[in-house]
Amino acid sequence: MSGVASEAAGLDLRLLVPLVAALCAFVAWVGRIWYEGWQDNRRRARAQDNLVRALYAEIDFNTRDMEEFLEKSPSEAVLRDKMTADPNLVPHITDARHTEIYRCRISELHTVKHETLRRMVHFYGVLEKIKVQIDADNYPSYKTLSIEGRMNAVLVIIRTAERARDFGQDILDDMAEDYVALGLTRFDRSFRSRL
Repeated sequence: MSGVASEAAGLDLRLLVPLVAALCAFVAWVGRIWYEGWQDNRRRARAQDNLVRALYAEIDFNTRDMEEFLEKSPSEAVLRDKMTADPNLVPHITDARHTEIYRCRISELHTVKHETLRRMVHFYGVLEKIKVQIDADNYPSYKTLSIEGRMNAVLVIIRTAERARDFGQDILDDMAEDYVALGLTRFDRSFRSRL
């Protein structure tokens, strides 16, 4: 009887070894798939974080430009006096907006929170309006307008810049709130005065 029992134990052991080996291979395969998925998720999360940081920096840059433009713009009374004194005066307004990150990575923007994305699209649209408005002031037909017409054209740019500034500030606040873990803060341009 002991011969039959040892033969059965040997048979069980011969079946058990391949079964354990197959189980170990399966567990290793599942573990590898899980690990690769985990790495992909981390890579995607880092890419999204980098996109959010880049967009935040670009919106901050454009918003600061709007803030500086509005701070340095002459009052309506001063502008009117200058235009009346020199009917050929064409105010020099520079369009220095940056849309590289927004335009180049537009296919990735779906990862940004919906409300923030809507505001971003609107913000960049307002920046585009400013460009068109500035371009219009540089057409020869601008000089044919009355002083009131030319004043209105410049005031439209200023009002549009105010809207862009306000939208930019709102977006930056929303992004800082929505992505607290990223520690998003506005860039301090005052370092120029320290140089």
